[in-house]
Amino acid sequence: MGGIPWGKDAPRLPQATLKLTREEATELHNLDRLKRLNQDAAQGVRLQLLERGVGEPYLLITGTNTDGVEAAKKAALLMLQHDGGLVIPMHAHDINLLRSKGCFLMAEVEEQSGCRIIADDKQDEAASDKDLNRKQPCVHLLGNQASQTRAIELLAKHCTRLVSSDEPGKLGGSSRTRPLECFDPVLRGHNIELSDDRMVARRQNTAAEGGTDGCVVVGAGALATFALGAFCCFKVRKTDPDRRCRGGMRLALSDVVIKAPVPRSILPMRGTHCWILGQGCAWGHNGEPHELPSLNLDGISEGDEIGILVTKEKGGILVCKRAAGDDEWRTVVNWGAAEVPAESRSQLIALVELSGRILEVELVLNQQPPVAVRRALDN
Repeated sequence: MGGIPWGKDAPRLPQATLKLTREEATELHNLDRLKRLNQDAAQGVRLQLLERGVGEPYLLITGTNTDGVEAAKKAALLMLQHDGGLVIPMHAHDINLLRSKGCFLMAEVEEQSGCRIIADDKQDEAASDKDLNRKQPCVHLLGNQASQTRAIELLAKHCTRLVSSDEPGKLGGSSRTRPLECFDPVLRGHNIELSDDRMVARRQNTAAEGGTDGCVVVGAGALATFALGAFCCFKVRKTDPDRRCRGGMRLALSDVVIKAPVPRSILPMRGTHCWILGQGCAWGHNGEPHELPSLNLDGISEGDEIGILVTKEKGGILVCKRAAGDDEWRTVVNWGAAEVPAESRSQLIALVELSGRILEVELVLNQQPPVAVRRALDN
């Protein structure tokens, strides 16, 4: 029947069971979550919620192959988990918006993103805890990083109210008064994945796999300030061996807060209070282009470092390279015409676009900038 062997000597079809609490069974019923698990499961795999009398409910997963059953089991466990995930502080009004009208908006975001969402208004803590820092309403995004990014893009369209939290990871962007401490887990493209400590950003697909879109990631906090100016450093951890790939790595500095969702590329940000550098060209805060032929960020090897310095005296921008094992920086570009305003130099947000050969970079904190500018002005 149906291509399935039913003889007495036929091998038993693979299956798996998950014991559930009543609360977990209710969660699977809500927002069509069980329906979505079945839709996403491999062909021939079925998930059934069995509730019999007063006994504990359980989830039965059956299928025609072991891999499909195991994949469905992992997806169910991921949907039911409560720990971990990405926590985003939210305004109480936006929490109410997600929960209103039978949680229609939350169900829509879950369905389109594939990421389970828990909206927590922190009312239980507020009633028993006088520490205001633990009363910030939030949402928990429980899914892989790609589904979290899709959920962030959808939430940002509806949840627009600012929150007072100064921690990284807000839809409204990181504070420009905090020092740069990691990559922002919220402000990243759909093709970017972060390490657990948020210090490493990697592109999930190579250029040959169509992975040059949605590769922007934003630093959480402003560049550190040194005697010569504001500075940050990135170490190249992995490059694409295919030198035929098009596109290129770009860097940008913004003197305004970056909000979710981030653009699919840095280039559309031209003329929006930011300075963009990459692929032989730079754009000032007014969007005016400047040719810089020596600016090639993709011609760098794994283990090398890229530094970007905004000089304190005149607001010029230097791009530096340092080979693995070297102590001295080599200035690649001295863009004196950048003219970053004095009031902005201590509050700049860094953006990176991994759209060329460079697949993975690490944000390296507490690195010293060049001790002096040893290159003539390029433009």
